[in-house]
Amino acid sequence: MRYTGFDVIDSVEEYRDTALKAIDSFQSSRQEDSLCYFERLKEVNPDNYVIAEVLTYLYTQMGMAEKADREFARYCDLMRARGRYIIVDQPQTWEEMVAEAKKDKKLKTTVKNILNRKEKSQNPIDDIEKVSMQGVIYMDSGKYAEAEALFLEYREMYIRDFGGGRRIIPLYSETVSD
Repeated sequence: MRYTGFDVIDSVEEYRDTALKAIDSFQSSRQEDSLCYFERLKEVNPDNYVIAEVLTYLYTQMGMAEKADREFARYCDLMRARGRYIIVDQPQTWEEMVAEAKKDKKLKTTVKNILNRKEKSQNPIDDIEKVSMQGVIYMDSGKYAEAEALFLEYREMYIRDFGGGRRIIPLYSETVSD
């Protein structure tokens, strides 16, 4: 049953109670109730990226594509404002990706410096983007072996620099037959 009789949330306790009801209804898969509570929380706390993330999910699950798109855009804006770049604006076609990669005239030198540890950004995502762009140029020229070697070299460097003592879990597994 969808609750529509919200009063003004004017205390921390009322906000907490509404948040707990929102979480409970979400975990209980009561989407309509959950949506109502999270929309109310958004009105009170519009800068909360978790609320935006949950609303995006709910709108998507409930077939509200336009609302989901708007909420996702708001979520991305909130994340960017916090310095968290979860979305990388990518070209739509291979040709556009190649053209963008070729715009950077210093790319090959930059990638070489990254791999030689002469040039390293504070954000490894920036390095990944540069290496990926160079790989795109290699692939566009039919140099698939060079692209693969580049990606493997960067992967090894990345694991050494950022893997630390952490266990690296592969995204796929190779099966070996007897």
